[in-house]
Order: sequence, then C-alpha cells, then structure tokens
Amino acid sequence: MLNTSTDKSVQRRFATVSIATLVAGTMMALSFSTQAEAGRRHGSFWGGVILGAAGTAIIASEVRRSRERDHYEEDRWERHVNRCYRAYRSYDEESDTYIDLHGNERRCRK
Repeated sequence: MLNTSTDKSVQRRFATVSIATLVAGTMMALSFSTQAEAGRRHGSFWGGVILGAAGTAIIASEVRRSRERDHYEEDRWERHVNRCYRAYRSYDEESDTYIDLHGNERRCRK
C-alpha cells in the first residue's frame, strides 16, 4: 500500500513542477514575442533609416541634376545671345529680337 502522505507529496511536486513549467513556458513565450516585436521594431527602424538614406540620395541627385540643367541652360542661353549679337547689330537680349533690313522686329533663331 502506498502512503497517502507520499502520494500527496508526489502530487504536490507534480503540480508545482507543472505550474512552474507552465509559468516558465508562458514567460518564455511572452519574452520571445516581445523580442520578436522588438526585432520587428528594430527592423522597422533600420528599414526607415535605409529608406531615409535612399530618399536623401535620390533628392540630392535630383538637386544636382537640376543645378547642372540650369547651368547648361544658362550656358546655352549665353551662347544663343552671343550668336545673335554677332549676327545682328540691333539685337535686344531682353526681348530676344532684332530689327531686320525692312524695319520689322524678328525673334533671333540662331
């Protein structure tokens, strides 16, 4: 015959170990989900940093292109104006026109 005190002791130990295992498993699961969420937040942070850097690079590239385009347009305009001044003595840069031999105002197409 088994001793009832021994049975109760085993039952208590089993219950205690079961509860401790359940609590430890729950805490581990919560800890893993918290780490997973933190990892997602951490990944989101780095994703945001990468997207921010890429966006900055794209914007900087567009600004540089715009400046180059403006510079090219200025150079192009200056070349146009110089050609028109060489071709027509009556050339007016502000209106981009000249007076032809018949007295008509014409746009410079050089």
